[in-house]
Amino acid sequence: DDVISPHTLTMQSLEKVLTNSNNEFPTPFAKSLSVIDIFHRAGFHTKWISNQNRAGIFDNQVSVIANSADCIRFSSTRVGTDYEAEPDEVLLPMVDRALPESQRNTLVFVHLMGAHWEYPRRVPIGYGTQESKQKAGLGGYDLAIRYGDSVLTKLIRKAQDAGFDTVVFLSDHGESPHDGRRHNPGEYVPEMVEIPFLIWLSPAFREAHPECALRIGRACHRPYMTDDFFHTLIDLAGIQSSAFDPTRSVVNDAFKVRPRRVIHGQIAYEPARDPHLSEGQ
Repeated sequence: DDVISPHTLTMQSLEKVLTNSNNEFPTPFAKSLSVIDIFHRAGFHTKWISNQNRAGIFDNQVSVIANSADCIRFSSTRVGTDYEAEPDEVLLPMVDRALPESQRNTLVFVHLMGAHWEYPRRVPIGYGTQESKQKAGLGGYDLAIRYGDSVLTKLIRKAQDAGFDTVVFLSDHGESPHDGRRHNPGEYVPEMVEIPFLIWLSPAFREAHPECALRIGRACHRPYMTDDFFHTLIDLAGIQSSAFDPTRSVVNDAFKVRPRRVIHGQIAYEPARDPHLSEGQ
């Protein structure tokens, strides 16, 4: 419940989240190892299902990682700066086809649009009240978040039905919806990097690996930045790799709390203060 992203922008965040580069010790993207590289070496089959753009100035590094997967599915052929994506439920039929045919040791990425600006476009027609859909600020954002929660719930159920052990959900960055800043790093505020982070384990996996469930439970309140997600995902999969550092995996008892600096390590993160609290609370 104390998790942040390394940047306020998708590409700059995910090029750290999905590789062994981090804000403390950055590695040039072309020389970094991706999680897909590691999982391939461990014999995993990988799939990438996306409602984001195939390529563009905001997506190129992420596209390189996505295109290294064994199976790649995009909801459309959008490129560039076009974010006229359909609501994220458009991916559910692709997930329905991909999960049942998955073999053991399969890693599936589902890249959602989430509650990305513009908020009213992130929900389907007829979802929520028309008044809340028309609001560009908190009303529209809250509705997009609620819709996103419903999509995530469906994805977890589909993963469980297909026999998957684990689902990890995280956002690439946060948002400042009430003041028009959204996630512009030039107008940085802490909530732009404050994100949800969820790990779901199947009942069967919990029963077979109770020590793993306990380790995850002990990690709930640890301060964590997802530029070290590379190590956490390797740890959850039980992969042995020389690239793995247990002190950087939030679910490992050897985890080390480090100073968190965002936006390429330029800004020291301090938690956002709730504007509804008065002085002294």
